[in-house]
Amino acid sequence: MNRFTKLSAAAIISALLAACAQNTVQSYDPPPAKRVDAKTQLERGAGGY
Repeated sequence: MNRFTKLSAAAIISALLAACAQNTVQSYDPPPAKRVDAKTQLERGAGGY
């Protein structure tokens, strides 16, 4: 019975560690482009078209 208790305790601890592990997926998408304000658009001649 002692062996069964140790084995089940090890299984429970392993399951808890696996459940608490963090998922570290990194995003490789580039950051969104900065929005240009109206003054800068007029200065560049874009005009918002």
